[in-house]
Amino acid sequence: MSQFNYLDQHFILRENFNTRIRMRMSVIPVIEEEPCVPWQQYQKIVPTQEIVAEWFEKYSPTGIAVLTGRFSNRIVLD
Repeated sequence: MSQFNYLDQHFILRENFNTRIRMRMSVIPVIEEEPCVPWQQYQKIVPTQEIVAEWFEKYSPTGIAVLTGRFSNRIVLD
C-alpha cells in the first residue's frame, strides 16, 4: 500500500474540483468540513477553474463541498 504525500493529495483534490466543474456542479472548498468561502453565491453559479486556482493558493483546502438544490439539480437524502 502506498502513501500519498501532500503534493499528491493536493493534486488529486484539485483534479476532483475541476472534474466536478466540468460536470456543471457547484462546489466550494472546505477545511475540516468548514467552508473556506461564502457559499451562498455558488448556489447560483459554477465556479471557474481560475477561481478554484485562487482558492488553492489562498486556503489550501482539504475537501470539497457540493452545493445542492434547484440550481445544481441535485438533492441529498439523509
